[in-house]
Amino acid sequence: MSNFPMSKQILKIGDVVVPAPGFGAMSLVDAYKTNRDDPMLVLKKAYDLGCRFWDTADVYSNTGYGESERFIGEFLKKYNIPREDIFLCTKFGFKKNGSNQVIDGSPEYCKMAFDRSLKNLGVDYVDLYYLHRVDPNVPIEDSVSAMAEIRNSGKAKFLGISECTAKQLRRANSITKIDAVQREYSLFDRSAEETGLKDACDELGVAFVAYSPLGRGFLTGTFKKRDDINDSRKDHPRFSEGNFDKNLELVRVVEELSKAKGVKPSQFALAWILHQNAIPIPGTSHVARVVENFESRNIHFTDDELKQIRKRIDNVTLVGQRKFRMSNVDA
Repeated sequence: MSNFPMSKQILKIGDVVVPAPGFGAMSLVDAYKTNRDDPMLVLKKAYDLGCRFWDTADVYSNTGYGESERFIGEFLKKYNIPREDIFLCTKFGFKKNGSNQVIDGSPEYCKMAFDRSLKNLGVDYVDLYYLHRVDPNVPIEDSVSAMAEIRNSGKAKFLGISECTAKQLRRANSITKIDAVQREYSLFDRSAEETGLKDACDELGVAFVAYSPLGRGFLTGTFKKRDDINDSRKDHPRFSEGNFDKNLELVRVVEELSKAKGVKPSQFALAWILHQNAIPIPGTSHVARVVENFESRNIHFTDDELKQIRKRIDNVTLVGQRKFRMSNVDA
């Protein structure tokens, strides 16, 4: 992994220093149905920049399973990329049932889904394998025990859980070493701090990976009025009628602070996450945004700046609940 570029913040998964921010590959399948660049060009730009911490999942797919995974596999083959050049993360736990999704964290499904992901990616191992959601009908101990068998086989180097509670993390970590937790986290959503999950990660030596680090695009300043949103984000409680305008105060604060720092709002928001000892994985379907996002790694905040940022953000009251993520309860 010595060919990974270093950022000002040294962030690790286990004993491996990873390049941050990473790349959220859900965007390869156009999660918000927006116009996009060729996925191969997006991945090529990320690779050339050194943005090589890539996060995908079997369920990131417009049809069936594995569309995002296959894009990555095709890219690796097309450009003859050495496998060790990419820190590759994928997930299991969502099972498609017609037009619906159910959670399946059973050991049997874990092993089947893992083999399918390896085939989709065209690789013989992944660096980090996540349980995408905790199954309320399967003890988390059973889920991670199956994952541990995969790690012991050498086909996954590290294990993680997405959207767990601090209690669930402790239970899982008592069975096998959990190396990473993935959770929504940004200036727009700091509930991982409020619930104690982030503190638990710090205590247990578990890396914290932040998805939706730009508040689902809100922190970029792109949306000036609710009508600017023309996709499923309109269903998010914080983007609802009545809440959107109130929450714009946060955007105004971020724009003011980022202007004073001489950077873009999106870069400011990502740099703040990096300074919280967390790995943001912004997704984008545009080559230019890949460049913009990765440049955030060069931004440094002093301790005093970080205190002032938190003070300003704490003075903003956000309205609307965090969007329901299917299973985020103790099981």
